Amino acid sequence: ARAAHPNVVRMYTVEVAIWDDLGTGKMNWEDIRRNSEAYCAQLRSQGIEAYFFHDQENSRSSVTVELFDRRAINSTSGMFSDEVQQVMKKFPARLVNGEPLMELVDPYMGYPTDKSKRKPIDSKPQTARLVLVPEM
Repeated sequence: ARAAHPNVVRMYTVEVAIWDDLGTGKMNWEDIRRNSEAYCAQLRSQGIEAYFFHDQENSRSSVTVELFDRRAINSTSGMFSDEVQQVMKKFPARLVNGEPLMELVDPYMGYPTDKSKRKPIDSKPQTARLVLVPEM
């Protein structure tokens, strides 16, 4: 991506998946690389502009989609551009090792201290996220 756009200083992409051993010892570096490249190829076969990035130092590979310049984030409001929001709608869940990454929903947010009105703990998929394309 950087080689194709050498003059774009702040380049963004949407991270939709990562592969990582997560300290379990169950996935080696070759598996991490192979799985991320396979998912990237799958997205490309669907006509989606997809990229992979291998971070061997941290034994992690990420898959991202689309490229955006500085206009990805409105400099005044800090809101994502319509184009970024559309990509995030296409990828509502960020994947870790091929499965949606679930995050806890705070059951107490917006509720009074009355325990009878609290909801049980729940989870939801973490959304894809906008990230900077690494420098070369």
